[in-house]
Amino acid sequence: MKQDVRYFPVQKALQGVLATVTFPCAVHAELLSAEDRCLIFSQNSNLPFGAASIIKLPVLVCVAQLVELGDLAWDRPIRLTVAAPHGTGLLEHLDTSRPWSVQDLCVMMMGVSDNMACNQLIEEIGIERLNDVLHDLGYETTRIWRRMMDHQTLARGIDNSVTAAD
Repeated sequence: MKQDVRYFPVQKALQGVLATVTFPCAVHAELLSAEDRCLIFSQNSNLPFGAASIIKLPVLVCVAQLVELGDLAWDRPIRLTVAAPHGTGLLEHLDTSRPWSVQDLCVMMMGVSDNMACNQLIEEIGIERLNDVLHDLGYETTRIWRRMMDHQTLARGIDNSVTAAD
């Protein structure tokens, strides 16, 4: 990936800021266009971090890719079968007896960071399929290994992971 000298002042400023940070962090900034990618700055960009709610972005990317491939439809109805991880969203307080569309679940997942919606999408698509799609899309390190608020799996050291580069 090419670098552009116009961004050297930005690189220098970011290096200065990050030199003062006393905890592990990663930054990756690219300028993307239809024709090209230009690296602006990268530090620890391939270092994996526990994903927390940021994993919802790759889940959304996977859903969109599966819709694009024709393997899923935005209007497909899905019955809620996962337990509500209490206190983590809006969906558990709404009518969970009716089916919700893939689009509705994505809106809930992204709009109000609804963990139940995210977990239902993970359940519907499957962890292995989600990771296959991420790999096919070029995500080198980002992986989904557990549902949101699955503290038992997390206690065993299994966590979703992301990198700044991905």
